[in-house]
Amino acid sequence: MFFITIVVKFPVVQIISMLIGLFMVALDYPMPFLKNTAIHRSLIVRVIGLILQAFFALIFYQVCVPALFSTTVLSNHSNVARALMAQYGL
Repeated sequence: MFFITIVVKFPVVQIISMLIGLFMVALDYPMPFLKNTAIHRSLIVRVIGLILQAFFALIFYQVCVPALFSTTVLSNHSNVARALMAQYGL
């Protein structure tokens, strides 16, 4: 009953997923107030945002393909983070 309420009657999950997606677009194509800030340069913020975006997209079944795309991008960002950490000895 709870799942039907948050997905069908009042679309909380869809709204959260949409807001996270807009935030990720704002990071990829930086808005003027985000350009050259620590949030824009942070790979960790992008990885956490993609994890949340994939999680909320998988909750409602209509967007399985975008959730798979988010998971693919997340794995690529994780590989980049791992390579950078190895390169700088972190």
